[in-house]
Amino acid sequence: MTAVIDQISAAIAVDLDADPVTNFGFAFTTDQNGGDWDLPLTDQGAPGSEQLLTVDLVAVEDDMDIASLIAADGTKDILHKCTFQVIVRKRLTERIEDTGKLLFSAVQALTACVEKIATYFVGRELSTLAAASWAGSKVESIRYPATLRENSQFTGIARITYEMTERA
Repeated sequence: MTAVIDQISAAIAVDLDADPVTNFGFAFTTDQNGGDWDLPLTDQGAPGSEQLLTVDLVAVEDDMDIASLIAADGTKDILHKCTFQVIVRKRLTERIEDTGKLLFSAVQALTACVEKIATYFVGRELSTLAAASWAGSKVESIRYPATLRENSQFTGIARITYEMTERA
């Protein structure tokens, strides 16, 4: 049996990837590995790859609650509450000619993308996992200043929480 956290993660990824241009304003494919999301994006790779939006889906390991529920008939269920970070990253290359500063309009569009991801899931049933129910969304971080300054990279984080009950 697949762990509940992995079922929910896979279902969130499917919904993120369903129509990202229409829903969030950018084309992307969600990476559920997430092991290196905190490393800077580089110019290495296929030509134009620095222009791609990167979206990582990472479980928040210190925010996974499990509770026991006992029904009136004595049956026992286990409630899993799983929180994920949806991390949006993009290397910014466009600058203002005179000052060399990053274009604020590019940052604004990415900020809007993070907000759209957080609000997209509000009250939403996951398309491939109806047993999970939405429990919370928030924008955790936008315009992460260290990566903007050091790597000319936008990093924004939306936090999504879903709950799912299984029979004990």
